[in-house]
Amino acid sequence: PSILLSIPRDMRLNYAGSITVSKSTGSKRYKRRALILDVINSVRDDIKIKRFKNAMRMTKTDYLIIPEEYTCHEYLKEAGCQVVSSGEGVVIYRYIWEKKKNEAEK
Repeated sequence: PSILLSIPRDMRLNYAGSITVSKSTGSKRYKRRALILDVINSVRDDIKIKRFKNAMRMTKTDYLIIPEEYTCHEYLKEAGCQVVSSGEGVVIYRYIWEKKKNEAEK
């Protein structure tokens, strides 16, 4: 097993508005990850659960580690994320994304 960042450092910095790293804000890769960050940060309340689930699947994100004080916890549970652990100020969610038929055959 290994842990890989679903949202690389430079993308996270772009999302936060940094101009010190290269911009990649127009790519699908960035937009999917920005959508996940929008949900986590409760930036937008109009993100359909289906779009969030698609972003999780397309980025192959299995786990989210969210600070307890964030307000996205109910949304994540509604989207199918399951709490696997909590403590020391964070909640760890697991998301089991469904593979599309063509991905399952690979």
